[in-house]
Amino acid sequence: VSINVTASTGSGLIVTRTLTRNGANVVVNVSIANTNSSPATNVVLTTASFGAINANSLPVNIGTIAAGGVATASLTLPAVSVGASGTLTLGGTYTGGTFRSSSRTTMP
Repeated sequence: VSINVTASTGSGLIVTRTLTRNGANVVVNVSIANTNSSPATNVVLTTASFGAINANSLPVNIGTIAAGGVATASLTLPAVSVGASGTLTLGGTYTGGTFRSSSRTTMP
């Protein structure tokens, strides 16, 4: 089961994520699209959480996302119950600002 959610962050960066189950864990495949007319530099994914559960392997250095470009990263939320509902939050920083996306989500 995969769930795709897109949320505009107001920064010109749009976060899309796909959730898949891997045993007791949920893998979050994150795409960050830059809709600005200039590159987003020093992009770092600093937050990935589902309620009180934080993803492994943070922060993730994305680097530069070209104007109109997309960058991806994969994170794991450990020990998430099937069907659990809560708020999935992703966020980070880039030169000149921050981005954040959160939504009510039911885990696969």
